[in-house]
Amino acid sequence: VCTEEDIPHVRSFQDEGDFLITHVQHVGLGVMTADCLPVVLYDSRNHAVAIVHAGWRGSAQGVVLRALE
Repeated sequence: VCTEEDIPHVRSFQDEGDFLITHVQHVGLGVMTADCLPVVLYDSRNHAVAIVHAGWRGSAQGVVLRALE
């Protein structure tokens, strides 16, 4: 989860993790994929967004459901 306090410390193109979530306005999230699915989730109640890297292993282990939680 990326909060306002985290913004100055977040590096571009970090190579660890399967999803990133933020509610901070004017912050862009992205994911690099090859044969995996990029899944974008939006919570209209809390104005939060998540980007998920869903490969077959992560999908089998419920990565999208974990991001939703």
